[in-house]
This record gives sequence, structure tokens and C-alpha cells, in this order.
Amino acid sequence: MECILPDFLYYFLQYLWVTGAFNNSSTQTTNIANINNTILSSFLIPLPSLFEQKEIVTHIEEFELLVSQYKLLEQQAKQLDTEFPDKLKK
Repeated sequence: MECILPDFLYYFLQYLWVTGAFNNSSTQTTNIANINNTILSSFLIPLPSLFEQKEIVTHIEEFELLVSQYKLLEQQAKQLDTEFPDKLKK
């Protein structure tokens, strides 16, 4: 029996959510989208080996770190851009 890593499943479900795969399947109550087990079980989940799942998760986490670092640098650049005209006046 093949196993699935929780992190791999998490990222795959996020992928389905972001790509809109759940849009036609979810129900909505009080502005919260819901997916029940019947609907969720209708989606096919690719199941690479555990080693490959770990590799995929590792790569995603590396990219997430880079994205976080980029966001921080972007915020710093925007702050500098905002402060720059005032510093020129002094």
C-alpha cells in the first residue's frame, strides 16, 4: 500500500484550490467554501514514491522561502522609494 505524506497532500490540495478545481464542486455557507468527503474523494491524486514526494515538498518549501525573502525585499524597496523624496529635501 502506498502512503502519502501530509505535506505533499497539503500542497497538492492547495494546488487544486488555486487552480480553481474546487470552484464547481464546493458549496458555500456564510462566505466559506466547503468540500465534503464525497466530492474530495472524486479527485485523483498523483501518488509518486515517498522519496519523490519528499523531494517535491523540499523544492516547494525552498521556493516558499525565496518568495518570502523576495516579499521582504520588495517591502523594503517600497519603503525606501517612499522615504527617498523626503531624504532628498534634507
